[in-house]
Amino acid sequence: MTYRRDSDIVSRYGYVCKKENFKIKGFTTVENLSLDAVMKTKNKMAAWMVSNCKTPSKREEYVRELQKFIPVDIYGSCGPLKCTKDPIKSKGCYEKIEKEYKFYLSFENSLCKDYVTEKFFNIL
Repeated sequence: MTYRRDSDIVSRYGYVCKKENFKIKGFTTVENLSLDAVMKTKNKMAAWMVSNCKTPSKREEYVRELQKFIPVDIYGSCGPLKCTKDPIKSKGCYEKIEKEYKFYLSFENSLCKDYVTEKFFNIL
């Protein structure tokens, strides 16, 4: 049993549910807003939340290269901006990123076939 699709038993980290079954108080779907209204609140380009600063995937090198072309704000141990690692307490950080940033960057420490990072599910 692993996360890999060629496993006898596939066990994924997270899941995505149908929108009509997914209701959270205060949550606004993009369909309820015009693109202009959504983009008006987004005055920053990209955010990256990271705690491991030197990785086998060399994601930090990719972000350094990307920063030559667009501004990338780095949150966590590897950057000047801070957010807690606690998933419940970090909700405010994710809300801030969703509201202010056009892009959220998510990269794994290592490159593994079929793996989907938990960060993918955090930002949904």
